Amino acid sequence: TENGEDEESVEAERRLDSQGRNRIECVTLHIEEIDVLAMKLDVEEAYASMQNK
Repeated sequence: TENGEDEESVEAERRLDSQGRNRIECVTLHIEEIDVLAMKLDVEEAYASMQNK
């Protein structure tokens, strides 16, 4: 019985570990998306200031 409980806790830890990794990957993706949006805004602002001159 003790052995079975150990296996269950190991499995639970594995599940938590993969969830944590997935969360980190999601956050990284969001940061990359924000960077792309920021670059687009910079380009649009630069273009607008060129048009105004």
